[in-house]
Amino acid sequence: MAKNIFALADYVFAVANNILSMAKNIFALADYFLAMANYILAVENSIFALLFNILIMVNIIIHLT
Repeated sequence: MAKNIFALADYVFAVANNILSMAKNIFALADYFLAMANYILAVENSIFALLFNILIMVNIIIHLT
């Protein structure tokens, strides 16, 4: 009887462990998507900075001529 109770407790802990592992995987996936969004924003920021620098160069060229 005690052996069955311990086996049941072991099973319950295994299920809880699987649920926690699943939650950990979901949070890791969310972290990955946030990192990807951060990377996309950095790329977008660098593209806008490049366009801004091109506009400044064009402005300087126009003023020099």
